[in-house]
Amino acid sequence: MDFFSAIGLVSIYSILVGISIIGFWGFFLGTRQISKLGSKQTPIEIGYHVAAEVLTAGLLVIAGIGPVYSLGWGRSLSLIALGMLLYAVINSPGLYAAKKNVPMIAMFSVLTVLTLAAILGLVGII
Repeated sequence: MDFFSAIGLVSIYSILVGISIIGFWGFFLGTRQISKLGSKQTPIEIGYHVAAEVLTAGLLVIAGIGPVYSLGWGRSLSLIALGMLLYAVINSPGLYAAKKNVPMIAMFSVLTVLTLAAILGLVGII
């Protein structure tokens, strides 16, 4: 697989974003600082939110590895994982927008554009 092809770039993107999400939640869970994120969610709501994001992250990493080993399911799983990520990067910045946290809003905006580009690249539109 050529890493500079669309699938190669998507694989790299998926793995990096997946590891970043796992690192983010691992840090906040490990240091018991989830309350410092400023969410007004109940512990159950946060638990479901974290579970959804960790599942997304795990699928991103697995999907990113699939094409590296020329596994046929990699592209299909990538589309599912990237769809989950697209939902997350559109849904997550609401808290930061309410606090007028421009750097976080900008980060989620960039991730939205990159995720859309990855999906469109996989389906052959770009």
